[in-house]
Amino acid sequence: MKPEYTPKETAVFEAVMRLAGRGVDLAGVKVQQIADEANMGKGTLYEYFKSKEEILHGTVGWCLAQEAAAVMQLTGNARTMPELMELGADYAHALVTRRMAAYQMIAGVLHADAADAPPCGAKPLLQGLQALLGQDYRMAKATGWLADDVEEEYFRHVLFTAMVSYAMVLAGLAKEGRLTAEAERTQRSYFKRMLCACLQTL
Repeated sequence: MKPEYTPKETAVFEAVMRLAGRGVDLAGVKVQQIADEANMGKGTLYEYFKSKEEILHGTVGWCLAQEAAAVMQLTGNARTMPELMELGADYAHALVTRRMAAYQMIAGVLHADAADAPPCGAKPLLQGLQALLGQDYRMAKATGWLADDVEEEYFRHVLFTAMVSYAMVLAGLAKEGRLTAEAERTQRSYFKRMLCACLQTL
């Protein structure tokens, strides 16, 4: 279930993401900068967070919740497996091109402090996504898209692995400055062909 955040907490997390998106060094960012970006006083911010580290860890949990909600919405809207593949590819492309740089910056800052990192809600969110993959499996079975002997655990593994692989390839192309529309179309075609080969020809 998606965690509940207050409007003030959300404003702070969104401020961190905007700063990260502009390339601000989060390792050296001041709480006052975050407060200014969130259009609130430093004292108000400290009513919700004890430290900058807590703000950054909270931002990670908030990001996970946003991504999980987005995935749940897109997969919940899919009525056929080809439609699910297109929506999944759209999601991965948006993740890489619009949000990945900011996420990587936050992850880099937290990596040095990993020993002290509190849980950020990843486990329940992943559990929710696993349940959704089960729903997708039943949809694919009901529409006759899957090979008869494809089991649910295998389906989940293949779909998750394909999504991660596709996103990583796009991220690599983006980093090299080679993520053109043609390159994205080619990789999207490979992504769908891989899923078809793994799930329809057992």
